[in-house]
Amino acid sequence: MVTLIPAVAVALAILLLAAIISILIQFEGGINPKDDNKRRIVFWVFAILNPIVYWLLAYFYLAPDPEESRRAYNRFIEVIPRDMLIGVISYIIVGIIISKLAVTGKLGHWFPKKK
Repeated sequence: MVTLIPAVAVALAILLLAAIISILIQFEGGINPKDDNKRRIVFWVFAILNPIVYWLLAYFYLAPDPEESRRAYNRFIEVIPRDMLIGVISYIIVGIIISKLAVTGKLGHWFPKKK
């Protein structure tokens, strides 16, 4: 449970960063604009970076010292994949919710409405 809170916090922080970058991408005019694809790519690139950032944080900052308690360290390492998965799932679910709430905005391009 202790490692679950940082996993969700990292997911939300990375989602905020993806939202800021997506908002900064300018609308393109013309017949075939590519700005919606750029925003979608930003969302998915950060979805891939989410577990990597969490793993680095957990491994180098949150992990207990293996020399002090090998058992605590082994239990900690066992829950890291589960927490990474929960972080990615929460990132995608909150991203879908934001995208559906901002249908006419720039963040609505993450998961566009089917025509």
